[in-house]
Amino acid sequence: MSTLPSRCDPAALEAQLCKPVDSAQQLRRLSRRWTSPDPLLAHLGVRYLQVGGDWWNRCSEGWLNIDSAFANEGLQNYQIGTDDKGGHNMMAIFDAATVLPFRSQSVQMIYSEHMLEHLLPDQNGVNYIKELVRLLVPGGVLRLATPDLWKYMCGYARPSGREGFLQQHALRFAPQNPPGLKQHMANHRRPDRNSGDAANRPSDASIVNNIFRNYGHQWVYDFDEVVRLAADAGIPASWLCRSELERRGMPKQLGRAVLRATKIKNASLACWLDQQVRDDESLYVHIVKGRPWPNRTGAHWMQPFCRPTTGWLPCDVTMPPWHSNKKYPGGRPRQWSEVHATAG
Repeated sequence: MSTLPSRCDPAALEAQLCKPVDSAQQLRRLSRRWTSPDPLLAHLGVRYLQVGGDWWNRCSEGWLNIDSAFANEGLQNYQIGTDDKGGHNMMAIFDAATVLPFRSQSVQMIYSEHMLEHLLPDQNGVNYIKELVRLLVPGGVLRLATPDLWKYMCGYARPSGREGFLQQHALRFAPQNPPGLKQHMANHRRPDRNSGDAANRPSDASIVNNIFRNYGHQWVYDFDEVVRLAADAGIPASWLCRSELERRGMPKQLGRAVLRATKIKNASLACWLDQQVRDDESLYVHIVKGRPWPNRTGAHWMQPFCRPTTGWLPCDVTMPPWHSNKKYPGGRPRQWSEVHATAG
């Protein structure tokens, strides 16, 4: 009888699992009465971010949605617009030099689902993690969801036919252009994913290649790879743990915030977090910020500021021409009358 390689033994993952941590200090920092120290986020009532959720997936009260796809609505990089349902949306393109225009320690929770795999670690992946963790308060949580390399590799190493992970996953997300099905697809236009005949279904190799090569994916992670990425960003391994769809290890206040965003009575205002349809393939990682980090004040993390406009539709973000991204002359503004913004 064959045995699973030790790396594919689910018991090996138990040490990575998040543990409940609800210290009194953490609970105070995550209270609904907490107000962001960032003047713009405080003005908008924002305590949470959703990053990379696409233009259609918008959380409303208390959230700011950030995605490059908001360029389709006419927003420029770092611009914020408020939509007709009162949701706040910001266009941002992440690269190795991106610095979001908010103070450090300015939000309580950040959701980023199926975004990390679109970033190369040595180009924009490290800065992506570093910048999001910078924005968290101590005790705040960055929740990452991304395709789990462990599930794909172990599914391939242990083929189980139609009932295995790979073939079951392909029932929902068929691989693009799988080889060996050209004649079948010429007659039927798509693979017969339910066929008992393996010749009419995509191969396990096609399904694995699909997650690496398609959808704009750049890098597929397992838990240890995310830990290594975080280490390159200066984040200690002790801050990371493996969660689950049901948000294992999420502080209860933040869990309630997710429910308020997703189970709202007015369904038109709800967003789609923790997508059930992606659970079978997903790796869930929490980065719980252990202390103020990085050890820099806002004065050393100069960001562009929003220039208030009538109705905040949208907030016009400008970069002062003297900006060097090293130090903000005179320190950070304490109120809007002190905000420096160029004309135009």
